[in-house]
Amino acid sequence: QGYDVAVQRPGRTAESFIVFYLKDGVVLAADCVNAVAEFNAAKKLVAEKVVVDGAALADAAMDLKSLLPAKAA
Repeated sequence: QGYDVAVQRPGRTAESFIVFYLKDGVVLAADCVNAVAEFNAAKKLVAEKVVVDGAALADAAMDLKSLLPAKAA
């Protein structure tokens, strides 16, 4: 159990960020700090156990909703 990669994503402001925790590419958890707008998408990525590239998660220009499976978006 546990994670093997932690990916930090900058938030929309200087005071916000998200850290995603992945194991074998699967999103296991996310810590959203002052990132209210991204919270629901992060929550769905965890609930759906989405397999995603860490670089995509780290890219603030990438819409998190675009990483969700069609049924979860």
